[in-house]
Amino acid sequence: MANNAKRVSTTEAELTIKLEWKDIQSKYDEELSKIVTKASIPGFRQGKAPRNLVEKKLGDGFLQEIAANAMDDALKVALEKVDKALQPLPYSTPALQDEEKVFPVKKNEDITFTVKYEIMPEFEVKNYKGIEVEYPNVTISDNLVDNEIERLREQNAILKDKDDAPIAEGDIVNVDYEAEGIKDSKRDSYVFTVGSHSSYFDFDDDIIGFKKGDEKTIEKKYEADKKPHGLEADSVKIKIKVNSVKSKELPKVDDEFAEDVSEKYKNVKDLKNGIKSNLESRLNDSMRETKISLLLDKMLPEIKLDIPKSMVDFEVANTFRRFSSQMGMSEGDAIKFLEANGQSLNDFTAPWRDDAEHTIKSQLVVSRVRDNEKFEVTEDEITKEIEKQFPNVSEDNKAVYKDIVKDNLEYQKAIDFLLKENKFVPSKEEVTYEDFASGAYLAKKEEKKETKKATKKDSESKGSKETEKKPSEKKATTKKSTKSEDK
Repeated sequence: MANNAKRVSTTEAELTIKLEWKDIQSKYDEELSKIVTKASIPGFRQGKAPRNLVEKKLGDGFLQEIAANAMDDALKVALEKVDKALQPLPYSTPALQDEEKVFPVKKNEDITFTVKYEIMPEFEVKNYKGIEVEYPNVTISDNLVDNEIERLREQNAILKDKDDAPIAEGDIVNVDYEAEGIKDSKRDSYVFTVGSHSSYFDFDDDIIGFKKGDEKTIEKKYEADKKPHGLEADSVKIKIKVNSVKSKELPKVDDEFAEDVSEKYKNVKDLKNGIKSNLESRLNDSMRETKISLLLDKMLPEIKLDIPKSMVDFEVANTFRRFSSQMGMSEGDAIKFLEANGQSLNDFTAPWRDDAEHTIKSQLVVSRVRDNEKFEVTEDEITKEIEKQFPNVSEDNKAVYKDIVKDNLEYQKAIDFLLKENKFVPSKEEVTYEDFASGAYLAKKEEKKETKKATKKDSESKGSKETEKKPSEKKATTKKSTKSEDK
């Protein structure tokens, strides 16, 4: 068996394999012998029919099946010998090329076949030092600390049944609901906080005033920009049954409350200082990710990098898996729900593909910087990280995670390197922690960018029209210039 692989594009490779007839024949003879020993043909005892008679009964399809299996086996062997750069991606299936030239396979003839598959893209990252990047200048206010204390009060609230009192904002309710005409929309014992707007159909405001035991049908109408993702109709009727209603009694903010939150806090002052310290720690972690993301946003347009379709498909599939989980559905149920609302999975996930591609590009660029700089990770670093991430795993099983941990540590060193070797400048305008954490500042930044583009485009358009209106002046200017040169 002979084979050779070659890159045919930045993201694809072809592998050509020559499979000799003797390799196919050995498999053919082996499988045929097994069948002969079990074959039942009229006039012969089981397993005693002549080989040629069994072969004739099996027909040509048997040969084609054996040949296809032999090709699969040859492909597996060949791929093990291919250079790492030409190995197929784990989620890319090699596709047979020019199938009509291979099949039907004939006896006593060798086969030469070619498969095409996607591989890790070929690209270069040269300029990744000394880039100036502006990052959000985030402040942690006293108001933010107070908001965090309110969140802790909510977590430590005492729940009390409201048997006869009406539902109010902030109550925790347990409901059964189903939307009329929408398949797989039924939910039993769905628990949420009224005012959180976490339910898919967003009927929080509509059930205020309901009581425990109420069974009512509401008609929920949506504005065009506030419809649930994937819902086609502008309104929907929802049957709701209220199983239980609980109100929350919030604790007072005093030294006792501070001690209840954590043993390390002795009073309210300790609590506030601790919260601020935790927020700063979370901010530093988030800012690290934000800085590297902003840096990559500047780098990517300068890098020619094509992403294989199978990589994007895999990333989108993972995103949909997370989406289904957040919706409290299995992937199958989520797909059925979409189809019941007239949407296919591909149509629903299409808007995610650009983000998926951007994410993959960013990861590949950081990985290439890692490879360029050849960061080293010591055995001690790997051991400590395994102990940190997998403290309860047995020593034998910890070895399984070694390569994964090593790769991740090298990747993090590449990020540290990029953060150190580039210039990060805080924005002149301060950004609140709330806007930063929610991503609102990015939306504002994008809005300003789009406004600037539109203004520039409008200005260029006006300038073009003015030029078109005064062709004679343009000619006169040209003539004057010519005369001046003649003089």
